[in-house]
Parts: sequence; C-alpha cells; structure tokens
Amino acid sequence: MEGLIKNPPNQASIGQAIVTAARPRSSLSPILFGIAVEMDHMFGSKWLLGELSSLGFSNTVDEVTRYKQSVVCNEDPDDFIKRARQECFFGQWSADNVDHNVRTLDGKGTLHGMGIVLSTTGANVAAASSNLPYIPRQRLMKQGDVQNQGIAVVTYCAPECSGLSKLSFQSVEQIRQQSQCTMPPDVQLDLLWHVSKFTSNVALETRPGWSGYMTDVSKGDYPGQSIVHMLPIIDLDPTDMSCIYSTLLFVIKQAEELNIPTPILTFDQPLWLKAMEM
Repeated sequence: MEGLIKNPPNQASIGQAIVTAARPRSSLSPILFGIAVEMDHMFGSKWLLGELSSLGFSNTVDEVTRYKQSVVCNEDPDDFIKRARQECFFGQWSADNVDHNVRTLDGKGTLHGMGIVLSTTGANVAAASSNLPYIPRQRLMKQGDVQNQGIAVVTYCAPECSGLSKLSFQSVEQIRQQSQCTMPPDVQLDLLWHVSKFTSNVALETRPGWSGYMTDVSKGDYPGQSIVHMLPIIDLDPTDMSCIYSTLLFVIKQAEELNIPTPILTFDQPLWLKAMEM
C-alpha cells in the first residue's frame, strides 16, 4: 500500500476496506465503522448506508443499529452523578421540546418529546467525564429488550385550585429584617458602570464598554469550564402536564443526589407557566 499510495489516510482507509471485504465477519474496521456512524448521524438514510456498504466503503446498517443499542444499554443516567457528587459546585437543568423527523409525508417515525440537559461546574468533573469506559458490543436486540433507561412517567392530578393561588409574598424589606442579610458589594457593579458616565474625571469621559468593564472587574479564580450532560428524553408531548410533572420530579431527585438543596430548572415561557401552576 505504501508503494502504490502516498497519502497515509488513503492507505489506511483502502487497506481496511480490503481487510473488511476479505474477512467481513471477523473484522470491524474503525474507519469504515466511523463513516457508517457519521453518515447515519448526518443523513439518517438506510439506503445510503446500504449503498456504501455494498460497495465496501462502510459498515452495514445492522452494525450501526447495534452500536446505538450498545450505547443505550451501556449508559447509566446516574453514572455522571456518581462521579460528580463530591465535585459539583453548581448545576442547572434545562428542559424543552425536542423534535425528530417532523417533515414527513405520512407523519410516521416522528418524535415530539421533552429533552433535558444538565450543566455542571466542578473542579474534576471534566476529567471524570473524559475518562469514560469503552462501550461493549452488545447483541442486536429488539425494542422491547431495552428497558430501565428512561425517566419514570408520573401522572399529574391537578388540584382543585391553582398552585399559584397558594403562594404568598412578603415585602423585600421584611425579608431583609427577618434574615438580617446584607447584599454583596458586587451587586452594585451595574450601578457603578452607569455612574461612570457622569463623573468629572477627564480620563473617564468615555464610558468603557460593558463587556470590557465586566472582564476587568471579574478577575479571580473560577471552578472551571461547565459541562453539558445529555439526560434521557421523555416520549410525551412537552405541553402535557404529566410530562412536565415527571420532569420536575426527575430534576428534584437528581438534585438530592448531587447535594444541591434548591435545583434550578429553566423552561421556555409556555412550559414555565404550566410548571408554575404545579
């Protein structure tokens, strides 16, 4: 191969294609396998994978399906919580509708569900997430064989009166007197930036830009880059009250395992209004 082809990537891809064509059942070439997974991710076409596989340029559709099933069976929804329980400084959940194959002629094969992600910030969470184990290659399974990999759906029973009607608020001054809290000085940074426009100092006649100003006053040590964790999808209409209720219960459970006393969950406005009613 080195005598015929000078480009190293072409040497590897053609060499692996020859090995796969000669020993299709006893070899799994990484380049051909990667091409099949990438084409499935980009186009989602079984016909395209079938054509490339018949020409010897990628693996089969069954191998890609087996890979997806192996990933699902190997993933533990609480695995990153076990690694990040002692390291997580902050966590914020976000939930919104997730759609798949919405532009179909017959409406079949579509998905309209609730997707959830968790953003965590910790000292060693990044290192723990990067050292994931290898994915064992599982046998080709049916849909019913993949279980216990989702979020439990709990039916929501609406009370007689709205949840918002049970809320009562106190004045800010009353809360401050009861808790004897003092506001941190950094809450006045916005006011300081506005006041700088009216200063008589000649050097500050031109007010600095907001982004540069915040960069200059926000120097210090930080826990590190945040990581976004993909959580299971709930196969229900996101506007369904039971779907929102199940999402809230799932987030509360994860927050307890992460030792976060008050979880923060963001929705878009229509889902947020329904969540507030609960």
